[in-house]
Amino acid sequence: MNDLSSGFLSIMIGPMWSGKTSKLVDKYKQCKLCGIPILPINYSLDTRYGDEVISTHDERKIPCIMAKYLSDISNICDGEITQAFKDAHVILINEAQFFEDIKVWVICAVEEHHKRVYICGLDGDHRRSKFGDVLDLIPFCDEVIKLHSICMACKKCPAIFTKRAVDNEKNMLLVGDISQEQIVIGTDIYKPLCRKCYTD
Repeated sequence: MNDLSSGFLSIMIGPMWSGKTSKLVDKYKQCKLCGIPILPINYSLDTRYGDEVISTHDERKIPCIMAKYLSDISNICDGEITQAFKDAHVILINEAQFFEDIKVWVICAVEEHHKRVYICGLDGDHRRSKFGDVLDLIPFCDEVIKLHSICMACKKCPAIFTKRAVDNEKNMLLVGDISQEQIVIGTDIYKPLCRKCYTD
């Protein structure tokens, strides 16, 4: 941690199963060990591993505040500062692609309130189209980290894309479809793939 009087923004992006949430969990544990006040935030409909937790796929969990909009936690852009936001030196945001107000809120948190913000999310949907507004924050960030998984098809190359593995439009929300009323994630539905396996 450098100068806490200036804001900081770190963006971690990549396909599913690339370790994005694990990085947030590690950052949380570092901050707790050092006694740094921290505010972890997860998208309200991500209850795959329980309520009010951020969890990795292997169920390493940390407590968090759940919200559909970041302004529900603290409407900082309108000057409404909650105690939880005021106290936090570090803010962690999981599933960043789902927050519709992430760009305005994060810029305000970093540049006006000098928070250190770490966000993780998908950079693209299963069609390789931009997913949410995470990428719009790259010009404002201090660092951007592109993480990779292992290709679940060839099992050799780094996976950089997420591809839909089944064709069932009726029963699931597809990654990148704009209904945010549910989150459906599973290795039987989506696969992290390398470029060759994605395009074959």
